[in-house]
Amino acid sequence: MGGTLTAIGLAVLAARGEAERVGCAALLNTLVDFAEPGEISAFTDEAAIKRIERRVQRRGYMDPAEISGPFTLMKGNDLIWRYVVSNWLMGKRPEPFDILAWNADDVRLPAAMHVQYLRACYLQNLLTKPGALVVDGTPVDVAKIGTPLYVLGARDDHIVPWRSAYRTTQLAGGGARFTLTSGGHIAGLVNPPGKAKARYWTQVGSAPDADGWLAGAEERQGSWWDDWAVWAAERSGELTAPPELPAGEAAPGSYVRC
Repeated sequence: MGGTLTAIGLAVLAARGEAERVGCAALLNTLVDFAEPGEISAFTDEAAIKRIERRVQRRGYMDPAEISGPFTLMKGNDLIWRYVVSNWLMGKRPEPFDILAWNADDVRLPAAMHVQYLRACYLQNLLTKPGALVVDGTPVDVAKIGTPLYVLGARDDHIVPWRSAYRTTQLAGGGARFTLTSGGHIAGLVNPPGKAKARYWTQVGSAPDADGWLAGAEERQGSWWDDWAVWAAERSGELTAPPELPAGEAAPGSYVRC
């Protein structure tokens, strides 16, 4: 969702003549073209969205458990039943796992925003139709994005199929570098250097379709982070002193205890 909102924001800035405010952007495991969103489409038809709309409008927000539920069901064997057997049946406590801790850091979403997102993107696929989505009075046209983009897809991603993520390179108007990483939606993204089994595929330029791109891509050992760091450095300015921050509580702040 973050990458989708970033693409929308870039299109809005471009339409307003403010594209220079962003030098480059990375869209990580992101859908912009929702024509083939994968298995999640079973939870995003009009009837399902109406049920969500009725439920969340009463309280004004979407609960994190409701957001993660469909994605958990999509990988039930790995994310539900293995823990039923290990924890409940065999009495074993799971080993600490950094990615699961990161994944559990959820946030509520405003009801109106979430329903609009589901209907406009998953149901109507408006981002592929120039001007069909209007944000704060500005029609959104992804083709107007001239900002250099680094587009990442994960080979085993069950939430954002990588071939669907690749279509962003054909929609955005500026140059886009696509990289395919090993791993799934989270493990492929949180994939720091040093992992022996990590690898990624990349090439200069793009092809009309994902399989054509893959046929010409080079497989490399290591983390896609290294590739992104080089790409970003070439599009970044000189290092500057960090800004002065206003006085406040020491990190992480008292809000985490609320």
